[in-house]
Amino acid sequence: MSIFGSIMSGIFGHAAPAASPGTGTKTPEAAPASAPTARYAVASAQVDPSAAPQSALSAAKSPVDVTTIMDKLASQTKEKLEWRKSIVDLMKLLNLDSSLAARKQLAQELHYSGNMHDSASMNVWLHKQVMIKLAEHGGKVPDELTAQTAITEQEAKAWVGKHVYSSDGKKLGEVAAILRTADNKITELHADIGGFLGMGEHRIRLAPAQFSLHGDRVVLDLTAAQAKELPKVAK
Repeated sequence: MSIFGSIMSGIFGHAAPAASPGTGTKTPEAAPASAPTARYAVASAQVDPSAAPQSALSAAKSPVDVTTIMDKLASQTKEKLEWRKSIVDLMKLLNLDSSLAARKQLAQELHYSGNMHDSASMNVWLHKQVMIKLAEHGGKVPDELTAQTAITEQEAKAWVGKHVYSSDGKKLGEVAAILRTADNKITELHADIGGFLGMGEHRIRLAPAQFSLHGDRVVLDLTAAQAKELPKVAK
């Protein structure tokens, strides 16, 4: 099983008892195994986790509450493990190998393109990606854990040219640049919005609280009208 598959199995497996029928409920004999089977189908996949079939988890009646499960596991250990912030602590809570070698394997599974010798940056990226993947595969994860707040230089360059959308779903323009600190924290985003084929467009500057990175797009915490009122900055 892949490292990411083991993470999913460890979390989703704790949700399996909640899916079993209550006392006195009449169900076919095969029913108790159906929900766990659906959940484990993705977790056990040996293929690219980002391409895992969504249909396997669609059988579940409700999303798996990742926060409730992880908080319960954290309360049962004497060691203070911050699973919300640390991929190492998250893996420890699931009794998984959290060594650098295991994390490098996880990074390869999730197609990390950064420098694996920079373990601090890799760990930040891994934690965010695991949260995003869990949400994609049926996990209920707090929004703040899936919003990307740190990014490597290579990843920042890869975002240039990707589409920018307003909170009301309108495509505004494209990413011009993502600025970051020496420890990879995002400080601001520059975007070119308005106009057509580069004509009549202008550049705006956004603070981290005004946008979030989702998949292959930037989504602003502003409507299209509000975005157009932001001060222009020089290109």
